[in-house]
Amino acid sequence: MSPKKWSKNTFGWARAEVLGALVNAVFLVALCFSITVEACKRFIEREPIHQPLLIVGVGALGLLVNLVGLCLFS
Repeated sequence: MSPKKWSKNTFGWARAEVLGALVNAVFLVALCFSITVEACKRFIEREPIHQPLLIVGVGALGLLVNLVGLCLFS
């Protein structure tokens, strides 16, 4: 289907971007699945939070960094 003809079998090399995107997508789906499983386990079995202020601080810092990135790149 490609308009460019290759003299040898270079399926993987000619389409490295597509294969890279496939690998990236597979790893992202696996990561999202594992995070979802851990979140469901945490809802079922409650665990005490030892340092809630530290968790809120890290979350606020992450939100601030994302907002700065949004302002810079939009």
